[in-house]
Amino acid sequence: MNLHEVSFWYHYLVGGVIFLIGLALVLRSGEMSLGTSEGRWYFVLMVGGFGLYAVLHGLSVYTFPYM
Repeated sequence: MNLHEVSFWYHYLVGGVIFLIGLALVLRSGEMSLGTSEGRWYFVLMVGGFGLYAVLHGLSVYTFPYM
């Protein structure tokens, strides 16, 4: 594992845990409700955005250097 791979996994494991804790706090505080369509849209947008960014970053770490 090179330094870029270690950095990638650290970034998304530690950052993902912090992201999930923040998301749980927002949901528990009642600022965002999954009972409304708007709340579900924002939830999908946040989780999907995090996932999309992780996939694109993963491509840049694991695939693009070998092209």
